[in-house]
Parts: sequence; C-alpha cells; structure tokens
Amino acid sequence: MMKLIVFSIILVMLGISESVAKRAVPSIVIPVQVGSIEYSAPHRNGSHKQMGFIEARDLKSGGLIWSRQIYAVKHDLELER
Repeated sequence: MMKLIVFSIILVMLGISESVAKRAVPSIVIPVQVGSIEYSAPHRNGSHKQMGFIEARDLKSGGLIWSRQIYAVKHDLELER
C-alpha cells in the first residue's frame, strides 16, 4: 500500500512539473524531398541546438548544399529557469 502511495505522489509531481514548463517543445517538421534534394528544419545538429534553420541536402551523397537561418531564438534567462 505504501508503494502505491509513493508511486502516486511521484506521478502527481511529474505531472505538475510538466504543466509549469515555460517553453513548449518544438514541433517535429517532416523533411520534404524534391528530386534528389531533401529540405529539412532540424532542431539539432549533432549535440548543438539548431532551432530556426532550414537546410538542403543531396540525397545521393548526404552532403549539405545550403543552410539558412530563418529566425533567431532569443533566450530569456528569467523564463528559462
């Protein structure tokens, strides 16, 4: 019975922490293929965050053709706590 109570409390605490998040998780954008080029909006480039970019890659070689920043993400330290 005690395990059930502790488990319930943990679930409630996890639910509360999710509901008070300041910033929403970015939506997943499905890549678009046109001919032998794939256009995508990646959220990560390796281990680096890369929000606000669009890139084009050659499907045959996998090489990057171009990458453009569409918008800049400004972090507010007061909101990110």
